[in-house]
Amino acid sequence: MKKFSVITSALSTLLFGVSALSAQPCSSNWNNCCSDWSFCDGKVSVGADWLYWTSELSNTNRFFVEDTVGTTATFSSSRADSANFSRDFESGYRVNVGFELPSNGWQFNVVYTNMPTHSSGSAATTASTQFILGPQALFPSVLTVTGTTTELAPTLATFKLDGNVNNVDADIGYTLAFGECFRLRPHVGFRATWLDQKYRFALDNVSVASAGVAQFADAGKFSEKLTGYGVEGGLFANWNIGCGFSLVGHVGGSLLYSKVTMNYNELLSSITTVAGTATTTAIGSFTEHQTFYLGTPTLDYFVGFEYCSNFCETDLCAYLGWEQHVLFDVNQFSTSTGNLYLQGLTLGLNASF
Repeated sequence: MKKFSVITSALSTLLFGVSALSAQPCSSNWNNCCSDWSFCDGKVSVGADWLYWTSELSNTNRFFVEDTVGTTATFSSSRADSANFSRDFESGYRVNVGFELPSNGWQFNVVYTNMPTHSSGSAATTASTQFILGPQALFPSVLTVTGTTTELAPTLATFKLDGNVNNVDADIGYTLAFGECFRLRPHVGFRATWLDQKYRFALDNVSVASAGVAQFADAGKFSEKLTGYGVEGGLFANWNIGCGFSLVGHVGGSLLYSKVTMNYNELLSSITTVAGTATTTAIGSFTEHQTFYLGTPTLDYFVGFEYCSNFCETDLCAYLGWEQHVLFDVNQFSTSTGNLYLQGLTLGLNASF
């Protein structure tokens, strides 16, 4: 929340400052700035986007329902079905402010993006020959409690992944015109990214060989915080197809130097029921903290349609398209790293005056 407040204040200050600068008439105090062209003649642009995106974190720890032939202790064959995460769409937003210098095609922009992510899933057994396998650290297949050996057979697993991605881009671009209908705008600048992810899971497990122990439970929470700074760049394209409509697109990316902080917490408990009263006892716990530094490449692209018109000397544009972002190797929850994919519809409005 503190980061968001600081960023919002900075963008607001920049917006009002540039707006006031562009609206101020040229005078002698500006050292005759209107002799050839004036900074005052440039255009201020402001815009906002609604992001309706889904996320996918590759190589995330998953659970499997194992179906055995024979007993769970000595089975001759098995078949496993993966329990996958849901594909939930979430609403995010993006705001931007820019200033275009008069006559020479140079443009400065500051863009802030906020995108929450969420996915969840569950797995449950449906037969006595089935049990759940998972990536958890403390759930062995056989457990010894107070001298009694118990075979564990998890029957229910629930898991969810929540996160939030924040980006700030500050860059400079130059518009190249190819005739009256096609324009390219390469851009380059600075990017800051903040990523916060939490992976939670819970397993319930009915014991099959331990008198007096009715159930085992395993719960874990893994969290990841990434802070990255680096360079970004790309290329915008606009092809005017007539009547105010254009095909628009963008491809780009960034290379960030990132600090990653990981926290792993897990608790295995036994639940004993005596005379209708359940007593939970902690059997084992696992806690780990890591901090390391990585190079984080990203890839961005967008393709869509745009409609522009002019009203009272103000250029108004609306656009709709499909957008995707890939943050490579940001999944540090398992031994095999994975990528974060953000993709979905983008609906935006932009005004230049």
